[in-house]
Amino acid sequence: MEKGLILVSVIIPAYNTEKYISKCLNSLVSQSLKDIEIIVIDDGSTDKTPDIIKEYANKDNRIRVITQTNQKQGAARNRGLEIAQGEYVTFVDADDWVSEEYLENMYNAILQNKVNMAAASMTRDKTDKIKPHLNLKEKAVYNNAAEIIKAIDNHYETVGKLYKRELIKDLKFQEGVYYEDGGYTIRAIYACASAVTVPEAVYHYVSNPHSTVKQRTGGNLLRDKVTTSLDLINFAEEHNIKIKDWVIYKERHFLWAIKHYKYYKDYYIFGIKILRVNQEFDDRRVYAD
Repeated sequence: MEKGLILVSVIIPAYNTEKYISKCLNSLVSQSLKDIEIIVIDDGSTDKTPDIIKEYANKDNRIRVITQTNQKQGAARNRGLEIAQGEYVTFVDADDWVSEEYLENMYNAILQNKVNMAAASMTRDKTDKIKPHLNLKEKAVYNNAAEIIKAIDNHYETVGKLYKRELIKDLKFQEGVYYEDGGYTIRAIYACASAVTVPEAVYHYVSNPHSTVKQRTGGNLLRDKVTTSLDLINFAEEHNIKIKDWVIYKERHFLWAIKHYKYYKDYYIFGIKILRVNQEFDDRRVYAD
């Protein structure tokens, strides 16, 4: 494919997703928008994922395969951004899939409305049912980061969005951590500054019980959650972006729980909020655990 023909680069980090990667790739190779490249970064998979990816690449020359040792999604996405050639770029997780006109709907909406990014509707797909995850109501244009974030209901997933590559290509995901999406996404939204919501474009987020985050527990995961949450909140404050109060993390006990925010914490018993304590979040205890 000639470089000039690539309208959209799709970046897919893949790690041990042999049960899902075929459906993901099927949804992309059959897109109504044909002038795309599909960059799959195999992040050190130990199952049949590499074989499946190579099989697809042998059949479709739009698929580019990159292999690296396991470095988590942030490093894989950064690698994809380094080699992407499309005018626009989007991210898809290897266990998810998209509607047939997903890319075309967002690409056309960007051109028609002269904006720099588009946001799609999202569903959460489980074995027995599909539920709305981000249920966009209308196609509308937004012209600053705060408006965009409100329109997408504070959904900071990197997926489900199409970005003008020139504006985000130098942004980097945090590497070696979990929950790297939020900090990157708010920066990408800020860099793009204008967006259109596209309800008819649908991103299907699949609830994978074997995903990397769901298979990890303990201190490292908690510390990453705290670190990345504070990064998102601090960036918003520094750039005067008004966002919905963000839960840094939830502390769960048998009958009660605490939701920690940056400037207060809420106490719950049996799911009912009973008390709010105004107190700036202190991350030292989390890092010390």
